[in-house]
Amino acid sequence: MNFLEIGPLSFINDLGHKGKEGLVLKRSGGHLTKAVCLKLRRAITECCGFWRKRWLVVKDSFVAYIRPKDGKIKSVLLMDSYFNVECGLAATGIHHGLLITNLSRQLLVKCWTKRKAREWMQHIVDISNTLARDFTQPNRFDSFVPVRFCVDCRWFIDGGTYFEAIADALERAKVEIFIADWWLSPEIYLKRPVIQGELWRLDRVLQRKAEEGIKIFVLLYKEVELALGINSYYSKRQLAQLHPNIKVLRHPDHVTGGILLWAHHEKIVVIDQTYAFLGGVDLCYGRWDDYLHRLTDLGGIHKTVQNKSGYTPPPRRCCSTSDLTMAAHVENSEKLMFQAKEMHYNKVHWQDSAESLPNFDTLDAPRIEIDDGVRNVTFGENFNTQEDDKYKKKEKDAPDGSAISRPRFT
Repeated sequence: MNFLEIGPLSFINDLGHKGKEGLVLKRSGGHLTKAVCLKLRRAITECCGFWRKRWLVVKDSFVAYIRPKDGKIKSVLLMDSYFNVECGLAATGIHHGLLITNLSRQLLVKCWTKRKAREWMQHIVDISNTLARDFTQPNRFDSFVPVRFCVDCRWFIDGGTYFEAIADALERAKVEIFIADWWLSPEIYLKRPVIQGELWRLDRVLQRKAEEGIKIFVLLYKEVELALGINSYYSKRQLAQLHPNIKVLRHPDHVTGGILLWAHHEKIVVIDQTYAFLGGVDLCYGRWDDYLHRLTDLGGIHKTVQNKSGYTPPPRRCCSTSDLTMAAHVENSEKLMFQAKEMHYNKVHWQDSAESLPNFDTLDAPRIEIDDGVRNVTFGENFNTQEDDKYKKKEKDAPDGSAISRPRFT
């Protein structure tokens, strides 16, 4: 279908209008990074890089290339403020060359003729100056998107209502889910009180949606273990083993990547690129709270009606036989004892804000996830034997479960 310029992404409405498509030769490498070892690899690639045949696709806000034999998308270049296209021997160093540059990569392709290279360049420039203008133009505060006006949004104060809204939105997901967190606890309950078992536990919700065929992508901050105890590898392993549709990436690699004084701190949940949740609340322990800011969480499972003056504690009563029976039951229950052991962690108030955005405005939020995902797939770490052995040693040294990701304060 090269003559008709029709490929696997030609008529997918959610990806925008059909742009120019066709076969080109693509050179390997070109990824932009500050890491020394990766810079060395890039220099070697530029000298000895090899060429592969790829199906190049231009859409309304990105350029992608596909492996022709199986239709798999190999890489995506978003049109951003650094986006630029050049052609010619002087700019690319090769005959019939086309150099496409954005914030994270320089993609060098070779066309069959000089005329084809100019056609590609002119078409991509036209798209970037019209349909992708919001992302390629200079924006206020060097933002990757312009200011949006008249935006419908819903604000959340504290994590109680925020978690519940995320749970309902996750349950309505139909295609894909993006999650980015500084800290994520798979066992956190999104709806409280817990009166439906593990129905609304985060890992159970994600597993349920993955079994329905929904693609789930999670980006976690890869911490410096000597400084932080958030144990992101545990979170990654617990989620990734639930279902093949759940993909988890940790970033950055501090030593090999040369990144030390920087951390992922975005808290984003995007569902079907239609609903986005942004703010300062991680999906982790210690973030759930409400306007009452209770010091303890030992009440019943039924919601109580509060008076205007605040919370009224129940009247004290003397210890009865039923109390002693319950105490004995707790002593004999290994599960409840584990929960009781957690009570020695102090509870602190946690107040923060977040918001949800519907409809077209959420097209900005997935760009963060897509850009981070593309970079991490290229330079990110995967499961390996060393990390598995390292984590198993932690579990062996801490049989009481202290290797699990947990807060210092809950």
